[in-house]
Amino acid sequence: MKNVTNELDKTTFLPDQLNVLIKKRLIEAFSVIVFLISTAFIISILSYHPNDASLNTSSSEPIQNIMGSPGSIVSDLAIQNLGFAALLIFITTACWGILLFRKIKIDLFWIRFVTLVFSILIAASALAGLETMSFMNTVNGSGGIIGNILLNSLLEINNTIGLAAYEGKIYIALFALFFPIYLFSLGFSFEQWRVFILSCKNTFTWLVKSLYLLIRKTLHYSKYLIFAIFGLEEKKGHDREKNEPFFQVNPNQGGVIQDREINHLLTPGKRAIASKQRAFVLDSKEYRFPPFDLLKSTEKSSRNSQLDLQAVENNKKLLSDALNQFEITGQMGVAHPGPIVTLYEFQPDPGIRLSRIIALSDDVARSMSKSTARITPLTGSQFVGIELPNENKEVVQLRELLESKFFETTQARLPLVLGKDISGKPVIADLGSMPHLLIAGTTGSGKS
Repeated sequence: MKNVTNELDKTTFLPDQLNVLIKKRLIEAFSVIVFLISTAFIISILSYHPNDASLNTSSSEPIQNIMGSPGSIVSDLAIQNLGFAALLIFITTACWGILLFRKIKIDLFWIRFVTLVFSILIAASALAGLETMSFMNTVNGSGGIIGNILLNSLLEINNTIGLAAYEGKIYIALFALFFPIYLFSLGFSFEQWRVFILSCKNTFTWLVKSLYLLIRKTLHYSKYLIFAIFGLEEKKGHDREKNEPFFQVNPNQGGVIQDREINHLLTPGKRAIASKQRAFVLDSKEYRFPPFDLLKSTEKSSRNSQLDLQAVENNKKLLSDALNQFEITGQMGVAHPGPIVTLYEFQPDPGIRLSRIIALSDDVARSMSKSTARITPLTGSQFVGIELPNENKEVVQLRELLESKFFETTQARLPLVLGKDISGKPVIADLGSMPHLLIAGTTGSGKS
């Protein structure tokens, strides 16, 4: 009876692929709602006005908060308790909503949550000592009630241990402690921060160049506008009337220019004769191919190879655990490391449909903390191929392929080295029998 009940619990009215699709759409909808609510709270705090009607203030004047009455109530509660440090709460939740929508897993979530609370308290304490930020005439200052309590406690401890002379450095220490803790709590990885900083740098460079070109064109065309307004004429650098003609024609001289005179003018000069390409001597036995030393070598250390193999084995275990979370059981097969992606073979247990596994590609990518995951059946076998991008992408060098035995033993008349496939095997084609070449693949799979 117990087994029958368990089977009924697992029975669903909808197909597994549709259940996975509904789950994804619900997660996306939840992330959008979190982002929109966080954005609304940020706008309400930024448009806070102390005279708006709220739980602490009674006023008959029109509400000036952009978000209306709910915004004035929320902003008043947030600023009175935490000051402007309350903005950090909603900025963080907005970032979490973006990560959730993009299916990026937030590692160490609870640790980041604790650091968020800690960083908000530090920010409130630091802002409580900055009186110049009280431009909105807030009753409890820029740090709110909690920030004032924490700052007064720190100052009392500072006076007790006899460091009253270093009171100004406490604020510097608080701000220095706040930034790394808060940046960690946002949930972005080091690589994502690097890409963000690089994007900001490129955007700033583009803005500076665009502003420079705009100023330059404005100054250039304003010159003509000034000439048109005041009726001035631009001075010519060269006067055509003063220039001497290239040819002096005598109207009294008759006859026609002979062809030999024209041919004399069109005779090639010394530079044209010297630069004329000579014929190639293809049958020369003295020709030698360039040495491999001209190309860059790729020598992998044994330690890096061991680390790569260890990372592959760890990923196999993590991938098996991730599939078990979604009730996909089976055995992991051989892994084929490539320069860009690694192909992991997985043999599902009997009774598990392939469509269920393929529908979990986004969930597998999130569980493995990867940007993408591609799941396809392997033709002619019982295994399913799961492709995951490598942590460190390998640079494929031309010398490595030219020195390989695969290139030495090729039967191609005109061998053309293309690179490596996703499993790391060299790909060499015969240019003589290849009228066209098409390199296909998804974005980021290593076509370049």
